[in-house]
Amino acid sequence: MAGIEAYHWVVFTSANGVDAFFAEAAAQHLDARCLAGAEVAAIGTGTQAALAAHGITQVQVAREFCAEGLAGLLADKVRAGERVLIARAEEARDVLPRALEEQGALVSDVAAYRTQAVAEGAEALAAALSAGDVDAVTFTSSSTVTNLLACLGGPTLLEGTDLYSIGPVTTETLRAAGLEPRAQAAEYTIAGLVAALVDSQEGELP
Repeated sequence: MAGIEAYHWVVFTSANGVDAFFAEAAAQHLDARCLAGAEVAAIGTGTQAALAAHGITQVQVAREFCAEGLAGLLADKVRAGERVLIARAEEARDVLPRALEEQGALVSDVAAYRTQAVAEGAEALAAALSAGDVDAVTFTSSSTVTNLLACLGGPTLLEGTDLYSIGPVTTETLRAAGLEPRAQAAEYTIAGLVAALVDSQEGELP
């Protein structure tokens, strides 16, 4: 944050990253004006809305809400030698920084926050799944797949349940575990995930 004015681009991959960035900015007595000299890019409408809440409305947003989509958007915008800050989860994939580095950008890949697995309620969830009391399970990221499987001790309890994925990366993680989602969101957002669930179960819901 101390050298934020030196960056040509600042990239956010989630609303959590935005919140963490501006929390640190406030701690250093900075506000949205610290990004006045940079281009801002983001993954997804949720991230775009989080930026807008801080007064950042001029944002480059990829049509495909994933790292690959943003890498494609920036492919002809980021020039060699430009400094790029990516504020994102500690566990994030390296697709975006690698693509930018291959373009010659000078990338600072900063862990703005980390995702921590929570095991609370795992036994009750396992019992509900075993009893057939769960009709659907939604996954909003690859980490939700990984962490839930860790809580359940593997994929077995999910095999008879309808599973819903927010996007292709999450779907890939499910399939790697031997699970096939009933539907994947057309738009990789929470609203898109809800729409996928409702559309797939139309006529089946009570």
